[in-house]
Amino acid sequence: ASIGRLDEDALFYLRSRGIDEARARDLLVQGFASEVLASLPSPALAEGLAELLREQMRGAGAGEAAP
Repeated sequence: ASIGRLDEDALFYLRSRGIDEARARDLLVQGFASEVLASLPSPALAEGLAELLREQMRGAGAGEAAP
């Protein structure tokens, strides 16, 4: 498990390229999560958890999740 703040420099970089804040935050969270999910021994488990994450992000009113 990990908890903490998003990298403000990375957030600034995305925002400076015209990406709205909600979408930028989604991209950073998904990027972090993808590293964790890639380390799981089961690809099926990783994909199932990735889908749950996408659903949670959509349900929480976050920006549009990446496909």
